Amino acid sequence: MVGCSRNPVSGLPAQSQAEGTTAPRFEVIFEHKETRNIGGFTVIRDNRTGQEYLVVTGLNGSPAVVPLDQRPVTPNTGAMRSNFMEQELLAVPR
Repeated sequence: MVGCSRNPVSGLPAQSQAEGTTAPRFEVIFEHKETRNIGGFTVIRDNRTGQEYLVVTGLNGSPAVVPLDQRPVTPNTGAMRSNFMEQELLAVPR
């Protein structure tokens, strides 16, 4: 096709990204420094979808990302949000 080439203009942002007009997509909710047997761990939120993720960084620097299962706050649960990991921990007999 003649005349259908795409040549981006150098020095300008892409059309889908206007400088300084959007909030960051990911937000750090909680961060913990390195521990003894594992590296650090961080909880981040995807501001676009509302999904939260647990990011565990190994001692060698390799990350593992686990989506946290969330349920919306309802009148029955009050202000507490439970996730799958909490349910598993609470189910273990002591």
